[in-house]
Amino acid sequence: YVRRAQDGDLLRIEEATSCPLGLFDTVTFEQTDVTLYRGDALVLSTDGVQEATSERGEQFGFGRLEDALARGDARPAALADRLLGQLRQHVGAAPQYDDLTLLICGAA
Repeated sequence: YVRRAQDGDLLRIEEATSCPLGLFDTVTFEQTDVTLYRGDALVLSTDGVQEATSERGEQFGFGRLEDALARGDARPAALADRLLGQLRQHVGAAPQYDDLTLLICGAA
């Protein structure tokens, strides 16, 4: 995702998604170009974020992820705090079964 600083839009990057790095010896990766402007935030995550499951068996999903990213402060630290807080609240005491990898960086 890219969270635009100027207008607050959330851009979901559909292109160039693939398997994780290092999973297989030979993999062909696609690439895409995205222009980042001052203040924009780039958000990368593994599927463990969307698939984080609550005690009731409900996944966090793309809707909750996008909601956390689309509102409020767009600075990377604020995005991470808000998203991780909502993840913790959603999961509660349910055991974690997959990695939760999140990388958020800002364009200066």
